Amino acid sequence: MKTNYDIRKFNFILSKIEEYKDKYNLSNSQNGFYIFVLDKFFSNYEYEISENITDSNFFDEDLMEWKKWWRDHWIDVILEKRNKNKIIYKFLNFKFTEKFNVAQKNFKWSELDKINTFLSRVKKIDKTILNEDINENLKNFILDIFDKLNNKKFDIEFEVVLVSNYYNWLTLEDKKRFNNLFEEENKEEITLNKIIEYELTDYNKINANIRIHSNDFIELSQWNSIRSVITKLDANELLRICMNSSEIRKDTQIDDFSELLKYSLEKNIFEENVRIYLNENRKNEINNKIIKTAISEEDKWNFFYFNNWVTIVCNNYSCPKNKKNTKSPKDTWWSTLELEQIQVVNWQQTIYSLFEALKQEKNNNLDVNVLCRFYEVKDKNIREKIAEYTNRQNSIKTRDLRSVDDIQTIIQKELNSKYNILYERKKNEFYKEKELEKIDSEKAWQIILSFFLENPTEAKNKKSIIFWEQYENIFWWDYWYKEIYIWNEIYKFIIENRKNIVKELNKNFKNWKINNLEFEKASYIKHCDLFLLYVIKKILDKEKIEIKEENLEIIKWKYNEAVKIVEQMVNEEFFDKEGNQIKFLLYWPFFKNKSSIDRFSEVFYSNKD
Repeated sequence: MKTNYDIRKFNFILSKIEEYKDKYNLSNSQNGFYIFVLDKFFSNYEYEISENITDSNFFDEDLMEWKKWWRDHWIDVILEKRNKNKIIYKFLNFKFTEKFNVAQKNFKWSELDKINTFLSRVKKIDKTILNEDINENLKNFILDIFDKLNNKKFDIEFEVVLVSNYYNWLTLEDKKRFNNLFEEENKEEITLNKIIEYELTDYNKINANIRIHSNDFIELSQWNSIRSVITKLDANELLRICMNSSEIRKDTQIDDFSELLKYSLEKNIFEENVRIYLNENRKNEINNKIIKTAISEEDKWNFFYFNNWVTIVCNNYSCPKNKKNTKSPKDTWWSTLELEQIQVVNWQQTIYSLFEALKQEKNNNLDVNVLCRFYEVKDKNIREKIAEYTNRQNSIKTRDLRSVDDIQTIIQKELNSKYNILYERKKNEFYKEKELEKIDSEKAWQIILSFFLENPTEAKNKKSIIFWEQYENIFWWDYWYKEIYIWNEIYKFIIENRKNIVKELNKNFKNWKINNLEFEKASYIKHCDLFLLYVIKKILDKEKIEIKEENLEIIKWKYNEAVKIVEQMVNEEFFDKEGNQIKFLLYWPFFKNKSSIDRFSEVFYSNKD
């Protein structure tokens, strides 16, 4: 499969590593990379930065200034995990680059043989290692490992983990060597794609168990790296695995479902659903019908047939007692379907409605069944397709289909962490949030199309192309969240000034200070917000003013100049040189038509500098 080289995601991860570098006052990003990976992938291990990092180069940091620089035998980090009498030691080797073009190349891991030699000596308790020039952290770990190996009470395992922010990572030859050299050890590879996937799906740590019977269970054969299960499920059980309690989601023995009412539905379980749940307090005829059907004595028996099936994707599932779909009456069984990292990609409205029905039903027990499909699929592109196609039965906007795109997730995360702004990938995603500033993705994309791509007419007139035809043109580079923040600040300034102008205009007209023609003539300001963004961009280009945060106030000063240009455009379009009206004053079609761009060019480039 062809690797998708994406500089936006590469730089997104670099920005996260920079955050760790700054947080720990480290001098370079490579050392920040150590802590970033440890925090993301090994948070369940107990470790101390000053003790578990064994890379000698790390010791140059002020954080480690009391350490001495010695050899590390190409072991950068050692982690220890204990479980009763079993101890696992992980030996980690890191490779890092800040260059996107370098990350696309195969890295020839010349240290594999050296790591293997060192690990072999450790396993043989070769004490001559201790007489060599090794750094203090590595030496302490070796002493501890020797002690545990000599103590026959412990079952010792070793794992080798190669970590890199490269795309292609090992060559095919080195992969074979890696597997051959460490045949006895557990092995793990952490590459850039895995890091990106983890960072963009940090919401997806939701595991659950379901009790199932063989008569209600069908497992389809594996195809294209996808496994799938179809099963009939009690609605109470479906709600249980969607609750915001990991204990409840794993407890298959619950029979008093009023326990669920102590919790709420887990919002993150619907993260890969292309829809957003509407306000449960709003009147919704469809939701009310679902609730009525689920609790009605007459209708609940038909609930299974009246409703489509729920689709759930997961990273992995297992069913220990499944015997390859053997359906002999003598071979029936109960088993637990164990699900890792689940996402409900459709049925969100129905599940919320069922939870409301559970509250209303007597004894808090829903006597209805649902049909469920579980897909084990790790490929995010396929997961997105499943989410898209399972929602095709109802009308859905293209902007919502785009909402699960990785780039939209990056923008949302960065705007929130850097500027405390909520970026609504899905319509009304944060409708309950009243305190923080929100930016709707549709409006943000209109702003980008107007300002950066200099196409205000299509931004105003053809919203659909933003999410389809123009999507790749808009989101093709990195760090868009900064631009969205800057351009949104300019756009807000335009809106604020427009409101003030319109308010004053209405006041003057009401107080007879201006006549009807003067009022109508000045009313163009109500229809040109996006066009003013475009004009400001052209002014900035002409004056060679860089678009960055520190120049925001300078950029805002260009607003008045932009208004004068637009005012001149309107005068030349709708009035003659004597000021007589030559066209009906209908401004909104003018700013949606490409003729406005031509008129702008005539005015802008004819004016003297």
